[in-house]
Amino acid sequence: MTSCDFRSIGRAKGKAPRHAGGRSGRSRLAAGLGLLFWLAAGGCSSAPSDILSADLGQPGGGPAPDLARVEPVRVTVNIDGMGRVVSTPPGIDCPGTCTLRVLPGAKLSLRAEAELRASFVEWTGTCAGSNPVCLPPLNRDVTVTANFGPRRCSADAWCNEEPLPMEVAQLNRVYGSSDHDVWAVGSAGVVVHYTGMRWYLVDALTGQNLVALWGSGATDLWTAGGGQTLLHGDGTSFVSVLPPALPAIFSLWGAQKNDAWAFAGSPFSGPYFLHYDGAAWQKVTVTGSATILGIWGSSVSDIWGVGSLGQMLHYKGSTWDSVASVTNNDLNDIWGDTPGNIWAVGNAGTVLHFDGATWQTMPSGTSATLRGIWGFGSRALWIVGDRGTLLRWDGHGLVPAQSGTTQALRGIWGSDEKNLWTVGDGVILRYQPEP
Repeated sequence: MTSCDFRSIGRAKGKAPRHAGGRSGRSRLAAGLGLLFWLAAGGCSSAPSDILSADLGQPGGGPAPDLARVEPVRVTVNIDGMGRVVSTPPGIDCPGTCTLRVLPGAKLSLRAEAELRASFVEWTGTCAGSNPVCLPPLNRDVTVTANFGPRRCSADAWCNEEPLPMEVAQLNRVYGSSDHDVWAVGSAGVVVHYTGMRWYLVDALTGQNLVALWGSGATDLWTAGGGQTLLHGDGTSFVSVLPPALPAIFSLWGAQKNDAWAFAGSPFSGPYFLHYDGAAWQKVTVTGSATILGIWGSSVSDIWGVGSLGQMLHYKGSTWDSVASVTNNDLNDIWGDTPGNIWAVGNAGTVLHFDGATWQTMPSGTSATLRGIWGFGSRALWIVGDRGTLLRWDGHGLVPAQSGTTQALRGIWGSDEKNLWTVGDGVILRYQPEP
């Protein structure tokens, strides 16, 4: 036999295979634990090395199980497609080690991980469903199959993130701290979080549309939207920091954890900024009627705002001043990496570039509304917009890229040049080129 004959062990150790009627549950538990420790010490040469111990205590202080009659159950994992399954505690790492023997009642978690250009589809067998984490009941032998399928990817390596929570309808902005910590926000207060395996819905305790998102790190995240909604997240949950009000917040950005800006306004209140100093948000009035839709800065004293009708504001450490624009089209987002390399995008395919001295129009080759921009210095720059529009800066000009979707793309962010996400109307795409 391939497993220990516990009754034979009991007899070999001079123990009766069944406890006397007067023996307490505690003494039986002690005897059982002693047997397990003896096995772990090599007391049975044929004992498998992959048996996980179970919780031998019974609810309500009842008798512990008679280990002389306990037989391990077998966990078998099958793989269909391009992926792997690992267990917690360790024991399964399939392909490779795909079987494990455990004591009944042990705790075991199986996690499906797709390979590049593949996605986890579902479990079949003892486990079912599309959640990549499986918690099989270990009261009998278990056989599960992790099914993987090819990801839907464009020719330019933008792949659909699937599955998404069913609540995802329109996502407006995406931001993260690493390639395994990414957040996206959208209509009706939807917040979703990517933790390296899949996207999960997070209750932000609001039904307002969320249109802005920024953070200084994994435990410091801000999102904002209609009804003066301004939420602060700690990496797990969100709390509201402002009372509900009529004005909407349109944009949000921070230079550092204790220095951030948001822009708000309504036809009744007029436009204004909110400035965060690390302790509280304070209102800062501005002149004019601009609605600032995007904010970015190179430092706490060099910040730009762009918005409706091409209007631009520049903050140099004391006041927000109007700057002459080269377009009348709405500008929806702004990004840069230095004071002399700043980009803004907007309606009718508008792309503007600031070289440190002047703003100039850049040819985009599209008439689509452009809604988001992100880059990595002069090495890589991406722009997204309506009708699935994707533009890439190749060092000389903007060239179209295939997104694989016709849905509007509204926001983009990346942790590095080979890990970017764009979000939009019912879709999240991830850029993962081949190594």
